[in-house]
Order: sequence, then structure tokens, then C-alpha cells
Amino acid sequence: MISLQGTENSPLYHHFITPKQFAAEFGPTAASRARVEAALRAEGVTIDRAGAQGYVVRAASAAVEKNFGVRMSLLRSANGRTHVATKDPVRMPLALSKEGAAVVGLAYLQPRHVYARRSAMQPSNRYSAVGDYYFDDLKEAYDYPTYKDVRGRGVTIGVVISSDVLDSDTQSYFDHENFTKISHYPVPTVYRRYVEGGAPFDPNADASFEASLDVQQTLGSAPGATDLLYDIPDLGDDSILAGYLDVVEDNAADVISSSFGGCELDYTAAYNGGTDYTYILNIYDEIFAQGNAQGQTFLASSGDSSGLACPSLNYFYGQNGTFVPSVENPASDPHVTAVGGTDLVTTTPPSPQPSVPVLTSKYVRESEYGDPEIPYDVYGFGATVSGGYWGSGSGISTVFAEPAYQKAYGLKTKGRSVPDVSMQMGGCPFGISLSCNKDDSASILNFDGSRYGVIGTSASSPEFAGLLALRIAYGHSRLGNANTTLYELGTANDALPYHFYHQGIPGYNGVVTVKAGTKGYNQITGLGTPYAANFIGAPNLPLAGDPQTPSNP
Repeated sequence: MISLQGTENSPLYHHFITPKQFAAEFGPTAASRARVEAALRAEGVTIDRAGAQGYVVRAASAAVEKNFGVRMSLLRSANGRTHVATKDPVRMPLALSKEGAAVVGLAYLQPRHVYARRSAMQPSNRYSAVGDYYFDDLKEAYDYPTYKDVRGRGVTIGVVISSDVLDSDTQSYFDHENFTKISHYPVPTVYRRYVEGGAPFDPNADASFEASLDVQQTLGSAPGATDLLYDIPDLGDDSILAGYLDVVEDNAADVISSSFGGCELDYTAAYNGGTDYTYILNIYDEIFAQGNAQGQTFLASSGDSSGLACPSLNYFYGQNGTFVPSVENPASDPHVTAVGGTDLVTTTPPSPQPSVPVLTSKYVRESEYGDPEIPYDVYGFGATVSGGYWGSGSGISTVFAEPAYQKAYGLKTKGRSVPDVSMQMGGCPFGISLSCNKDDSASILNFDGSRYGVIGTSASSPEFAGLLALRIAYGHSRLGNANTTLYELGTANDALPYHFYHQGIPGYNGVVTVKAGTKGYNQITGLGTPYAANFIGAPNLPLAGDPQTPSNP
């Protein structure tokens, strides 16, 4: 059904359903729910809230140990929150096992991590061809339509992350580009949805740095849209799943961006002493599928470790390891659009600038050559991992099979390929880069009252979420799983007088090399980067001009 909802000429094209309809059509029966709820109460579990596919619950650790056959340990997350977990396989009570129930949140797994990093380089695109880029620079580079014609009005963009943001940072981000002065519209508002209390803004937390970037990039790309921040307590699976359950049950966000992830191999039996936790990834997949059926589009940063996302297994036993070919999740999920990244080069404005600055960021070229990294201790285990590259997360999933939209495009791989598309991400990470490339670029972030150069697919995913918001606003329809449409546009990329994607972007991701001029999908940048106006279906609209002008405030 979901693939047909995204296929033109199908009778189900863009015929989306509600959470209530999804529950009635695909959820457990009322009798099954009653049995599960009774069994949970019998095991000393309190149900906090219910969704079409699961429950958010709580229980005393002693009751969990007794009734689920595990020994609990106390863990502390990166933001200081404590929770309990176990290294033992969960023994499901018979009554729950009969209903096909699964428990998420108890496994002793590495939490997900955010991707945003400060750039080790500090150029300014007002004097340099490689960034740092403001949102209006990127709009000129990627041929967005004028702000007057399309700005995302009426669309809600969801951001899932474990932090709040400062409204003052968002205000100063737009004020720097004279947004309100030029457009005569106020700075967009950020609304909050605190999941299980959420996590506060912390100027010393990576998640707060990430949350600020997510909000500024989504709203910079689509200033007429509404941002709905789902603030979860931390990046453990229990908190993330609680956030996504709220996203699909609320059904308020049209596009949802997540700039975090974790090594897909971390869930496999080989990485967990023989216990297979990939069922947790399948639970994520079921939630994303529900959102797609409702018309919601999920995006995720593909990661910043090029084609080498995961440490080798020996690292987890205290030995120095190497990075191995691998991908990250949730980007590897077939119901999610994986957004990779590039280094962007634009035209160089005059220097010195005249009294009235000329701010021009026209597209020149892109590349994605990974920056080699120094060996470092990825998870703090007391050993180092070498051979890494900073760059667009890419590769082939070992958990999810190749989806129909990639088969139809002709990729012919056993697993789901990552990424799907790309936008500017930048390079030269502070603290771990061994060397940097001349084209390494960056974006601008306002954080805790200061301005930073920031890099990562953490920037490209929310930027692309804003672009999808423009497509939804212009087409007056939600998209659901956008990947079917993305690959159909990829197939038609050279069949019309105009293009949907910049292709032929050269690069190296530590595993494969892509030569300049290579057409079609490639394993580093996916289908390519967008010609935005063509991509949203508006090839005849005038394009955004120079930054800080009425067409591009």
C-alpha cells in the first residue's frame, strides 16, 4: 500500500490514512490489546500511553528482573540522565509472547549519537568560495524558487532530538541576514512537544548544538513552515521510540528530520555476544511505515563516517580496531530518506566588498572526498579505531533488503543502499581530522549567543527537510515515503530539458571511488543534490537571487 501511495497513476496515489484508520486496518485486535494490557498489569507494569503499535510503560526494576528474567544495571547517558539496562536476553512472559510482543529499551546497547561537529576551518562565504554558508547562500546555490512564490506556508516540519533550543539563537540567525527587514515577516516560531519531560538546553551538550542546527536549517530552507520540536530525554532506543510514537500518533508533522544515528552492526548478534537485537530496528521500521501510510515523510542524516561507520568487533573487547564498511540507522531504514552530503563550491564575491555588499553564492561544483581521521576512541572503551574518514555516510545495509524503489531504478544490490540524496555538509572536523581538502565547506550556526562554522549531514538532512516542505506546500499534498518519488525523478533526470539533480559529483568514501561525470546513482552522494525549483515541480518559477534580497531574504 505504501509504495502505491507514492506512485503516480496509482489509484492510491497520495491517499493517506489517519492513525485511527491505521490502527483499525493494521494494528492488533481489541482482544489482543486487552490480553497484552492484562498481562502487563500482572507483571507489575504501568502503561503510560498507548499507540497503534505499542505502549510506553514503566515498572520497578525488581519487577522487571523477576518477571522478565534479567539482571539490571544502572547506566548514565551523555546528558547525565540515568536509566537501567541489561546484558541478558529478555525472557518474555508466556502471555506476552503469545501476542507477539517485544520489549525495547532494556538492551545494553550503545546510545545513538548526533552528527554535528564544529569545523576546524573558519572561512566566510562572503569572502571565500567554500563557505561558511547561511541558509540564503544555499538557496541561491541550489536554485530555490523565490521566497515570494514558495516559502513552505501551511507545512509542519518535525525535529526529533534530545534537547530544547534557545529562541534567541533562532532570532539572531535570521536577523543576521535581515530576514524580517527584507521579507516583512516575523522570524518563524518553534513549537515544542516534550516527550517524557524532554531534555533542557545545555550549552555544553552536543545534542543542544545539534538541536539548534536542526531548527535553523529547516526553517532557513522553508521560513514559512512551522517547526515542531520533539524534545526527547536522551538518544537511547526507549526515548527515541517514544518520540517517534508521539510523532505518528500526533500526525501533526508532515516532514520529520532526525540528525542522529548509530552503527547498524551494533544491533547484530555478532556485536552482542550472540544476542540478535535487529528486531529493534524492525520495530522502528514499523513505526516509520505507519507514518508513511499517514502521509508523513521521515528523513535522517546518513552519518559522517563515509563508508566506514562501525568499529571492528575487536574494539569492543578493548583492542585497537579499524573502521569497517557499514551504514548507520535510522538512515538505513527503507521507509526513511537518507540524506548524505557534499562539499560545495560557489562563486566568490568581490574582495574587498563595496559599500553595499555584493553577496553572491552561485553554484560552481561539488565533491565528496572524505577527510582522513586520526585514530580515536569512538565510545570511550580505552582503545582506538583507525582508518576512518569524515564524509557522507554511505554503503549497503546488512539488515534491510533492497527496497522496491531502488530495484526499479536498477541498483541491483542485496541490501538497502544509503544515501538517497545529498546536500552541502562540509568537512574538516575539529579534533579528529588528519588532513583536509581544499573544497571543504561548512554551514553557519548560531548557538548560545555565538556564531560557529558547523559541518555534517546534520546540516544536510534538515536542509532537505525544508526543501520537501516547499514541495508539499507547492503541490498541496503530503508525500509519505518520498523515496519512490525521488527515484522516479532520478530516472527522469536526463529525459527533460531540465534536471532534478546535480550528478557526476566525484568523491572517495574510504571504500569506493566515484569519478567526475559519473551519471546516475552513486554510493557516496546517492541520486545527487537538488535543483530545488525543478525538484519541487516548479521549473518555470523565477529563482532565488543573491542573499539578503527580496527574492531570497
